[in-house]
Amino acid sequence: GPGSKKGRLVSELVEVFDFTFINVEKVMLQKVAEAANQSPTLTNEQGDRKESVHELKKILEEDPSTISLQWILREIAALVDADPHGRYLVDMMPNLKYVIRSANFSKDCSALMAQFEEKYTISFSIYFSLNINNKSKNSKKVQEVVKEENTEDKGGFQSDEVDLSRTKKRASMFENSVRPFLQYFDKSERLVTVDVSCRNADAVLSRLSDFFGGLGFQNLKPLSSVVVFIFDSKAVDADLLQEHDIEYVKLEKHGTRLSLASLDDAVRMFVNKLNHKEHKTYLVDLSATNITKQTTVEVGKSVIVFVNEANIERYFNIPGCQGKFKAVSSLENAVCVFPTDTNPDLCKKITVAFNNEISAAKGKHSVELG
Repeated sequence: GPGSKKGRLVSELVEVFDFTFINVEKVMLQKVAEAANQSPTLTNEQGDRKESVHELKKILEEDPSTISLQWILREIAALVDADPHGRYLVDMMPNLKYVIRSANFSKDCSALMAQFEEKYTISFSIYFSLNINNKSKNSKKVQEVVKEENTEDKGGFQSDEVDLSRTKKRASMFENSVRPFLQYFDKSERLVTVDVSCRNADAVLSRLSDFFGGLGFQNLKPLSSVVVFIFDSKAVDADLLQEHDIEYVKLEKHGTRLSLASLDDAVRMFVNKLNHKEHKTYLVDLSATNITKQTTVEVGKSVIVFVNEANIERYFNIPGCQGKFKAVSSLENAVCVFPTDTNPDLCKKITVAFNNEISAAKGKHSVELG
């Protein structure tokens, strides 16, 4: 609904899990542009969109039934048929207010959706909920956050109450339009409701990453360097490392034992030694440090990582590693591999530190080349 940050959340999901994105609103506007003999690929894309928006509004005002669910599903089917083996994420509900207001296509959707699913199986539906109208004890807190987020400088002509009222009205309109779809998926227990009332997109993405990871989805962004961390120098056979072209690095500082307090410095020292080859795998031995698998750390709640234990071969394809290691990757897909019994927060902290340093090193390298 309005203010749920759906745009960013969907964009991240599409990029990280390699979905093909189908936006129903965009499909509508493209069809309007084609009907008006406009090219949706002209250089003046913003102007073309504006013309299409006005034309679509005019069409709906004259005949709201023009946009039907049957037509929308037919367009979606055509896109899916172009790549039947693809992985699709479909945004069914437009953002344009007048489209939502006249969204007759969502009424009594069960029969058409069931017919669509005879050929195209839908795994589940995700609903980003702000709970603005929730009358629970948290209602006031949610409404205050919504008010703070949506209040803009109106030059003194509109009050905060008016802004909040408008937001609630738009949210109510959206919920009424989307309710038939929610009921359809709820009946078959395929409705995933994500509470976005915290207004923190990073925290929501973190929860979503856990959810998709639990379903077996992999972070499919292109891999760069993979770094395997071990806490016992005997954990992996040295001959196997050489055979698989994995570079061994013992993380240590002469005269001292590295600790958690100096972790960032240690990671920076290691990153500076990398040759930054793409798809290179390194094994970092932490046995000479004071950092153990169960070292306790604190990490921010909004830290976003993807944990993968099921398909470790994609990152660390050494005989015998299956079931003994887990891969942890960041949004930038900096991949770190740890023994499965390593403290999850320690995995997150090291992965984020590595991601930050590798990004900084690559940025510095680009500047030097420029």
